Amino acid sequence: MPANKRKLFTNFTPRRTTTNPEKDMKKGKILKILGIFLATAIVLAAAGIGLLHTDKVQNMLMQRFVTVLQEQLQTKVSVDHININLFRGGITLREVEVEDRQGRKMLQMERLTLGLDMKALWHRKVVVTDARMSGLKAHLCKPASQTDSTANYTFIVHALKSKKSQQDSVPATTEKSGKPIDFHIKNATISIDSLCYQTDNGRPRKNKGRPNRGAFDAGHLDLLARAKIKLNHQPETGALHLAVSDFQASDRGSGLMVESLRLEADIKKDSVRLGEAEIRLPHSSITFAEGNVALAAPLHYEIPELTITTQLRDIAQPFSPALKNFTTPLQTKCMVSGDKDGMRFDDVRVTTTDQRLQVQASGGITDMNDKQRMRVHFDIKKMTALSGMAERIVNHFPVKKHMMKQLHALGRIEYRGKFDVMFKKEVFRGRLGTEAGALDVDFTIDGMSKYLYGTAATDSLQLGQIMNMKTLGPIACKANFRIDISKPRTAKMRRQKGGKLPIGNVEAEVRRAVWKLGALKDIKATIVSDGAEAAGNIEDKGKLANFSCDFSFTDTDQMQKLKVKPRLKLNKKKKKDKGE
Repeated sequence: MPANKRKLFTNFTPRRTTTNPEKDMKKGKILKILGIFLATAIVLAAAGIGLLHTDKVQNMLMQRFVTVLQEQLQTKVSVDHININLFRGGITLREVEVEDRQGRKMLQMERLTLGLDMKALWHRKVVVTDARMSGLKAHLCKPASQTDSTANYTFIVHALKSKKSQQDSVPATTEKSGKPIDFHIKNATISIDSLCYQTDNGRPRKNKGRPNRGAFDAGHLDLLARAKIKLNHQPETGALHLAVSDFQASDRGSGLMVESLRLEADIKKDSVRLGEAEIRLPHSSITFAEGNVALAAPLHYEIPELTITTQLRDIAQPFSPALKNFTTPLQTKCMVSGDKDGMRFDDVRVTTTDQRLQVQASGGITDMNDKQRMRVHFDIKKMTALSGMAERIVNHFPVKKHMMKQLHALGRIEYRGKFDVMFKKEVFRGRLGTEAGALDVDFTIDGMSKYLYGTAATDSLQLGQIMNMKTLGPIACKANFRIDISKPRTAKMRRQKGGKLPIGNVEAEVRRAVWKLGALKDIKATIVSDGAEAAGNIEDKGKLANFSCDFSFTDTDQMQKLKVKPRLKLNKKKKKDKGE
């Protein structure tokens, strides 16, 4: 080692420190006590957690949980078993039952598992990070008794509302209620085994004593449904994704049945984006790929393309018994939009599978919330029915068939016009084109007076061809008609006189008519039918003579047997004044 380094080390003297044995002993005792305390705390915490997971403690917690829930809901709640897992932040309830406030079993669940945000609990918020519900059975009803006028589930809806919404929307009552629950769900899987929903408005069903009216009645629902529902919170968009599958529902009172439904939607605070959806009835389906709903006022929704494939008999029993034999498949495509008061249908295309019937239209519904003011209006841009299709459609309806041969004689039919459906009234206006000529029609079906009335005009119609009358050629005329469609009135008349003819009258102004080898101009014609016989008169007033003709018939299919009684009356020449 070099001499300078040896000198450095030999001159180094360690620093002396003073020691205090008493002070060091106190410090050691403090550290020992802290260690014992910490170890005791850890042991106690572990023991507490262990005790918390024992059946005895969890049963105590279950009783406390049930008590709090009963106070919150003001009804009886029972839970067979509860399991609380602090490590996972979850609660599992088994065999849960909730009664309504009339003591009836309202909700039953085999199993309910909730994953909770433990941090949120410290801020008195219940944030469900994951929920799984299985074996759910619910019996929801809205009876009509004065003491039980609200739905039996209303108290739960109020309990789940925030404090602000309760203050804004729930009127003050003297009934005792718990504090509202601040409740949020991020993810949930719900399996509904049986959901029963019933209503009773205390009045007779709308179709009582009215067999021609549909059985659906919102005041007398008896719905039975099942479904699987998934809710998933999407942090990147802030939306709650909803997926409904395995849905089945039926209204036992009306016969309306949904065999399956699937739907996806992304729900935000002010909007809902609808994904692919499909609804299936026994012989029908409704599908769309996307849609949007704006929840902020004013409410608005839009489905760019809705596709409906249907046999109308699916809605016969609930809505229109007259459609019970309508088995021809129809496909409809359109764009749907609307708000809380009405709906709009654009680019409507209706076809049969064989393309023998095609319709292009647009229209909508207004004042949907007032049945007396509600109006359905459609503009028919083009309707085409190939020969034989009109009879096929008419034959679907269980009504007495009149003038079917004449309908067949029209051949291919085209229609352009519009129609309006109002409270107990339908109005049709447009131009009807046929192989036998064209007609401008304007007629009304009046459900109040039970009459079909209106006008029909033509510049050239092959009436003889339609009525199978070889002696009659084309006519140009305008006619006013009024036909009785009251079943009681027509039934009474037919009991008295029999017959198969429509009951009513026609008044026509004929500008020109070809009959046999001649032509008649500017004549008037009237027809009056009592159901058994139709009697008419034609009158042509000329300068030299008045020609009139009485005719009658009893069967529109045998117009060649028309009875005709012509009359000719010469006009007397007026005497000239003596001064001339």
